[in-house]
Amino acid sequence: ARNGKLGLAGMQERARLLGGSAKVESKPSKGTTVTIEAPV
Repeated sequence: ARNGKLGLAGMQERARLLGGSAKVESKPSKGTTVTIEAPV
């Protein structure tokens, strides 16, 4: 995503703006997990 901020940095920025956080974990041969935490 070039201008739409849909990449990892964009996700982290949006999570931060919501008062939360974003975490990305990648394990070889297991895949990638993206966790977004934000207050409700």
